[in-house]
Amino acid sequence: MESLTIRTIDVAPFSVERDGIAFGLIYRRTEGSEYVEVLPGNYMAFYPPWNGDYDT
Repeated sequence: MESLTIRTIDVAPFSVERDGIAFGLIYRRTEGSEYVEVLPGNYMAFYPPWNGDYDT
C-alpha cells in the first residue's frame, strides 16, 4: 500500500469556453468580496485567505 502525503498545491484561475459554456476556476470580484468559482455548475467557491476552505 502506498503512503499518502498531504501537501500544499499551487493553482491559478483559468477558463475555457466550449459550446458557449465556461469551464474552469473563474476569479470574481464583487463589492466587498473576492472569490474563485468552479464552473460549470456554480457548486463550489473558494474565498480568501485561500487556505483550502470552500463554500458549496
